[in-house]
Amino acid sequence: AASTSATPADADAVTTRVLAASDRAVAFTVDELYSEQELVLKPLGVEIAGAQYVAGAALLGSGDVILMLDANQLVRSATGTRLPRRRAIEAPKPKLAERKLRVLVVDDSITTRTLEKNILETAGFDVRVAIDGVEAWSVLAEGGERDFDVVISDVEMPHMTGLELARRIKDEPRTSHLPVILLTSLNKPEQREAGLRAGADAYLVKSTFDQDELLRTIQSVL
Repeated sequence: AASTSATPADADAVTTRVLAASDRAVAFTVDELYSEQELVLKPLGVEIAGAQYVAGAALLGSGDVILMLDANQLVRSATGTRLPRRRAIEAPKPKLAERKLRVLVVDDSITTRTLEKNILETAGFDVRVAIDGVEAWSVLAEGGERDFDVVISDVEMPHMTGLELARRIKDEPRTSHLPVILLTSLNKPEQREAGLRAGADAYLVKSTFDQDELLRTIQSVL
């Protein structure tokens, strides 16, 4: 891909981005170019997998989820030609028992919750979500048939953080056996150390998040 931008001397100039697919290239006008990054493309859930011009999603280092444009579709639409489409990205399915393993996903970001939920459900897990540690603890306290096999939690959340949730889970005899995976944007060594001291069985960073690693981590803590 290449780009051209306006100079102060030419008010009529526009910023463009050149997208190439197969043997064709098309220049698209854009409002502004902010930065260039290499990101890991992740699959969309079944609810939005058919969204036009969207190839998948990615997690930024800040923990924000962004949608990734499908260059193939954009070029095909602009030129009116049919180009071979990329194979859909499929999350690998772990070997599970006959009963679906139950995962509680805890994150105050609706986009992150949805992305994690879709990845895990595609992999064959039964998933429930909570918006913070308080709601998560309330769900865990219900017990009975709603028992979970693993908890995946963000750290920075209102009302009750992931660290507080991990401590409470490990301090309560009924839930102390429950594996806790912290998935957070906090990537400093001392922050990882704090997470493990709080009782987390694994600590993953969103900026290097990879769905295969998440699934492997779940299997390793079960």
